[in-house]
This record gives sequence, structure tokens and C-alpha cells, in this order.
Amino acid sequence: MEAGNANTRIYQILRDEGPLHFYELLSRSGLPRVTVYRALLELKALELVVKDEKTDRWSTVEFQK
Repeated sequence: MEAGNANTRIYQILRDEGPLHFYELLSRSGLPRVTVYRALLELKALELVVKDEKTDRWSTVEFQK
């Protein structure tokens, strides 16, 4: 699977079901650990997802209009 497709898949899962812990993302996506990790890092760099440091859960960033 290409990185772009994995990023899209992870983002969609978080948007639809988030916030989720890393291991929940692994089970829901069916992707390898390294792929999920890289996707989260790329999405975070693009400011599309954030990690709650208290709960270790990832969620999408809600855009303000």
C-alpha cells in the first residue's frame, strides 16, 4: 500500500471513529505497525491529526470556519 493511501485510510478511521489509541488504529486499519506510525507522523506534520498526551489517543483536527 502506498503511503498516501495509508494516510487517507488512517485519517478516515480517525474522522469516523476517533479519538483512538494507536493499538485501536492498528486493529481497525489492518495495516502494519510501521505504516500506521508513519501515517500518523505525516498527518501530524500536516496538522490534520493531534495526539492527546494525557490519554495517548489520536483524533482529527476540527477546522474552524
